[in-house]
Amino acid sequence: LAFDRMLREPRRGDRSQRDDDRYVFLEAILSAREVLYLSYSGRSARDNSKLPPSVVVSELLDYLAENYTAESGELREQLATVQKLQPFSPDYFTEGSRHFSYSAENARTSDCSAGPRESRRRFAATPLPPPTPEWFAVDVDQLAKFFSHPAKYFARERLRISLPEEFAPLEESEPLSVPGLTRYQLGQELTQLALDGQSPATLLPALRARGTLPHGYSGASEFGTVCREAVELGARIQAMTTSPQLAPRSIDAVLGDWRLSGTLHGLYPEALVRHRAATLKGKDLLSSWIYHLALQLGDGAPRETLLFAKDCTWRFSPVENAHAILGHLLELYRGGLQTPLPLFPEASHEFARRTLQRRPKEKSDPIAAARSKWFGNEDHGKSEGEDAWFRLCFPPEIDPLDKSWQEIALRVFEPLFAARQEVKS
Repeated sequence: LAFDRMLREPRRGDRSQRDDDRYVFLEAILSAREVLYLSYSGRSARDNSKLPPSVVVSELLDYLAENYTAESGELREQLATVQKLQPFSPDYFTEGSRHFSYSAENARTSDCSAGPRESRRRFAATPLPPPTPEWFAVDVDQLAKFFSHPAKYFARERLRISLPEEFAPLEESEPLSVPGLTRYQLGQELTQLALDGQSPATLLPALRARGTLPHGYSGASEFGTVCREAVELGARIQAMTTSPQLAPRSIDAVLGDWRLSGTLHGLYPEALVRHRAATLKGKDLLSSWIYHLALQLGDGAPRETLLFAKDCTWRFSPVENAHAILGHLLELYRGGLQTPLPLFPEASHEFARRTLQRRPKEKSDPIAAARSKWFGNEDHGKSEGEDAWFRLCFPPEIDPLDKSWQEIALRVFEPLFAARQEVKS
C-alpha cells in the first residue's frame, strides 16, 4: 500500500480496488466447473468469538438464500460447514458425519479422548523412602528455607527438580524499572549498609556498573526511592538497638534423632534482629520463627527476636519449650522430605490467624479468607496457588485446603502467635 500512488493521489477515472476485487471473485466463481470451494476463518484465534466472512462471500450467501431453497432446513447451514476446533474431534471419524479426515494419528487420538477419563493424581502421591542418616544433620538456614516454601524444598532438594521458569531468557528490551525481586534484594543490601554505619547512596556507581539499575534518570530515581526506604528502615532498627552488634553465635544442639546446627547473625544485646525490605509475608514470619527458636538453644543474651518490615515490627518473646517446638517442626520436616507438605505460608498464616486471633471487624471465616489467598481475588492480585512449585506438587484439580492442611497450619502457627507481639512505632 505504501507504493499505491492511486491511493495516495486519486484522480478521476482511476480503477477502483474494491471493484477489482469483486471482479476477481466473480471470475473465480465463473471459472468453477465441478466444485466451488470457499473457506474463511469463522472464529477468532484469541477468544473464539464469531468472525463474519468477507463482503463478497456474505453477498454470495445472501444471493443463494434469496433465490434457492433447501430440501430441509436453511440453505446457509447446508452450504456452510463449520469445522471443529480440534482435528481429533470424533465427528471427523464418525460414519454419516459431514466432517471427515484421513489422519490416522488424529483417529487414534480421537479414540483415546472418547475413552474413560482418569483423574489426575497428586504429585508424589506415594511417599518417598525415609530420609537417610545424613538428612538428620540439619542446618538452621536449611530448616528456615524448608518452612518458607516446603513444596519447593521437596522438589529441589529431595528430587533435584528444576523448573523452566527458573532459567528465563534475557529480556530483549532495556528495563525501565527494577523488578520486584531485584528491588527487594537491593533494599536488603542498602539496609545492611545503613546498619553498618555507611551511606547507602555511595553504592550508586557500583550498582550502575553491575547493571542492576536502568540507565539514565529512571535508574537514579528508582535507586533514590529504595535508598530512602532503606535509610528509614535502618533508622527504625537503630532506634531499638542502641548497643553495638555482637559477634555471630554458633548453634549446635541434639534434638532426639536430629542434630541442629548453624550460625546466627544480626545479634545485639537487646535481641536478634531480622529485617525485610518489603511488606511482611507469612514466609518471613516462619523463617524468623525458626531462627528465634534456634536462638533459645544457646546460652546468655539475647533471648528475644525483633523482625522489622516496611509495614510493621514484631517482637518474639523468650520461649521456654523451644526444644519441644523444634522437635515438632523437625517431624514435619521429616514428612516433608517424603511427600510435599501441605503448608502454604500465606494461606496457612491467614487461616491460623483468623482462627486463633480473629479481629472484631473481620467478616469472612478463616477458610474463606485462606481460599482468597490461595485461589486469588480482585483485591489480592496474583494468588499463592499460581506459584509454579505449588502447581507442580498440588495440581489445580485437587483441593489442598483440606482437614490435614488445617491441622498443620494450626500446629505450626499457634506457638508462633503465642510468642509474638506487635511493636507500635
